[in-house]
Amino acid sequence: MTGKIIGRGRESGGLYVLETTIPKMPNPKVPKLVACSSTMTPLELHYRLGHPSLPILKKLFPHFQKLSHLHCKSCQFAKHHCSSYVPRVNKRATSPFELIHSDVWGPCPVLSKSGF
Repeated sequence: MTGKIIGRGRESGGLYVLETTIPKMPNPKVPKLVACSSTMTPLELHYRLGHPSLPILKKLFPHFQKLSHLHCKSCQFAKHHCSSYVPRVNKRATSPFELIHSDVWGPCPVLSKSGF
């Protein structure tokens, strides 16, 4: 949030090795090594980072600059719009359940994590 650099890293053998210093240790100049996988696909990174847009993903990972699109079904479904209702002028219900509006969609072709 502050924009302060807390560490620098390099790729080594398929891993990103981040060298960070820990200020509360007796000797803050001693680096602590942290590693994470660098072999994730663009779509896996898109999922894990909370579905950022392609331009944001390209800013985070410059080696994805040649990527022209992401096929994320969740993002496509999220952009669907509800079809509009036919306007009914002065149409009011006079008794319960005389006039019902509903928005029914399904079944979804993508399974949830719990299989629904």
